[in-house]
Amino acid sequence: MPPLVSLADGQRLNVSTEPAVICLPARIIEKMKTEVVNLRAEDKKAQAEIKQATLPSGLRTYKTKEGDSLMSLAEKFYGNKYDWMKIYQANKDNIEKGALKTGQTLIIP
Repeated sequence: MPPLVSLADGQRLNVSTEPAVICLPARIIEKMKTEVVNLRAEDKKAQAEIKQATLPSGLRTYKTKEGDSLMSLAEKFYGNKYDWMKIYQANKDNIEKGALKTGQTLIIP
């Protein structure tokens, strides 16, 4: 017999320890998927803000402009465009497919 759980109003509820299958309408499932994607996007944004707020000394930030690339920024900050990987490694969680977005804030180690 499944265990009983006492509720605040004195009623008892049978509780199963077996997995349950719940059928939901497709529109609700799609809404749930959208909410999960939105939460993940918010989480990435929050991680970036935390990373920005806790920069170790000696690091600086740079807000990208149109036409910037990792190589052009490496040339600008290090004098060698082939040092682009330093910038990428410091920002890899915020760079999608290796492409920079205008207005993106990068950490420059």
